Amino acid sequence: MRLPRPLICLPLAAALTACGPSGAGAPKSASSPAVSSATTGPSTASVAPSATATATATTATATTATATTATATTATATDPAALSAGELFRKALEATDSIETLKADAQNTAGPGDTDHLEIDQLGGNCAGTMVSGGTPYLSFVIKTQQVWERLEAGYWAAHPSSPAADQLKGHYVKVPESFKNYHDLVVTCELSTMLPLLLDVKATMVKGGSTTVDGHPAIWIIRGSSSILVSLEDKPYIRQLKNGTKTLTLSGFNSPVSITEPPADQVIATPSDSQLPPDI
Repeated sequence: MRLPRPLICLPLAAALTACGPSGAGAPKSASSPAVSSATTGPSTASVAPSATATATATTATATTATATTATATTATATDPAALSAGELFRKALEATDSIETLKADAQNTAGPGDTDHLEIDQLGGNCAGTMVSGGTPYLSFVIKTQQVWERLEAGYWAAHPSSPAADQLKGHYVKVPESFKNYHDLVVTCELSTMLPLLLDVKATMVKGGSTTVDGHPAIWIIRGSSSILVSLEDKPYIRQLKNGTKTLTLSGFNSPVSITEPPADQVIATPSDSQLPPDI
């Protein structure tokens, strides 16, 4: 089935390539500050220091140098606010892509107004979602163990009152074959690597915007032309929201339980033949 595609289309590589002049798509590795060894002048003492004293002094110097290096490295690694806009965004993309489970809410205020709610298991590749158009549920779907099921809701049937097989399909899930036109549309709907870049103005330069808080944590806006990206300023900066024009994508519930359940067998019907399929399939 062909659906009102919410916030999908561009690969993650496009966003990474456009993040800054380097276009490498990977965060720069922070190198540890060099620690120079202190040089002492010629000895004026006629008696050499004892081996124990020398060893103790050497150990103390090495320990101090190590602590200094570790402190500087930690400050660099855990202070996202010190990064440039492009570096912070790249770091946030990596951190967000590593989240095991999360929730995503998409909204488009243009036209009738569409909203999508997704529960995503990135680790397992599973997902469940609902799409609402004009305040009325339009479609529900489940992706689990590389299988896809969808159920057309009241909003769809209101827009297609004389659809073939309506009586058969209403209230039931259909297992979507990979050959269906919307199979991959549904799959990529749940992939952050395709959802996130769609809202970016890839032709503009990234700059930092105003500071704010999200759930009590410090955050900052990154502005890129017509798009705005809200990034939390934590050890692992996460993307919390993206905006572009009438479209908004909000991410929440990081690494919290999600509800993704295969539809019960008595709610699933055999896939209709092509001649029985509703329009837009």
